[in-house]
Amino acid sequence: MADTPPLPSLPPPPKQPVRTAHRALGLLGALFLALLVATGIGLQHPTALGLDQAYIANRWVLNWYGIDAPSARVIDTGQHRVGNIGELLTLDGNPLTTTSTELLGAVSTPNGVVLLLPNELLIVSEAGELIERIPTPAPAIAIGRADSQLVLRTEAGDYVADDELLSLEARAESNAIDVVVAQLAIEDEADALADAYLDRVLTVERLLLDLHSGRIFGRYGVWLIDLGALLVLVLAMTGLMLARRR
Repeated sequence: MADTPPLPSLPPPPKQPVRTAHRALGLLGALFLALLVATGIGLQHPTALGLDQAYIANRWVLNWYGIDAPSARVIDTGQHRVGNIGELLTLDGNPLTTTSTELLGAVSTPNGVVLLLPNELLIVSEAGELIERIPTPAPAIAIGRADSQLVLRTEAGDYVADDELLSLEARAESNAIDVVVAQLAIEDEADALADAYLDRVLTVERLLLDLHSGRIFGRYGVWLIDLGALLVLVLAMTGLMLARRR
């Protein structure tokens, strides 16, 4: 019996440009959707997940945002050193829960440390716990001592605090007030305050929001997100085209 001649080899099937494009774009679309889903879930529940109180300490990320530590200033009350950098207030290097853009003065008393902000007095314990807030009768200028009394100087005149630091009483203005002025922090202390500030300036919630919107990539980042959304639309359309051919 004669040998059967081999069958001629078949040419490869023609390429399907729609299927090829669909596969090529699929990976990019999957990565884009994963980013949106991961950041979207976090943004839906920032408080429950603690993202609004969690901070990014990575210096590379902070440099990407262009975040630098401002100048640090310190007031030495004799018993404590009160620091102010940006909105961060510290007592002996430990961050306080309250914030302020400007620390006008600080005085140590038997009842705690009194901090003067532009429109209120804060009384904190030796451990840095907030005890009391007292609104100032007028925009504050300085705080100090005169005749062993705690004196608040405002644009409307001077006020004396009672022994329990619960109330303020107007008094005749006197120039004899012992005031401690804020000074620029020394190098080591300034570095420590800068680290404390940078560790508490950028929340995870903010980072997720900027990733979700694309703003983390600058002014063109939003356009990248729009491009990703168009990519998903193209994937959906090519997927429908492939399904109809089957």
